[in-house]
Amino acid sequence: MHYLRVTNLTKSYSSKPLFDGIDFHINQGQKIALVAKNGAGKSTLLKVLMEEIDRSDGDIERNKHITT
Repeated sequence: MHYLRVTNLTKSYSSKPLFDGIDFHINQGQKIALVAKNGAGKSTLLKVLMEEIDRSDGDIERNKHITT
């Protein structure tokens, strides 16, 4: 069962993308980690996934039984 599916996710500030074209999915029972250097957009990605800030492009599909 998919909990979360992200397709072609992009977040830009002005003309420079912070991240571009991210694709991944998380299934039931998976354990995941988010690892990158400082300033790479980890916190922004999580805020986009939680719908705290708007994404520039892409799709986010959540299982209807998952709450934020």
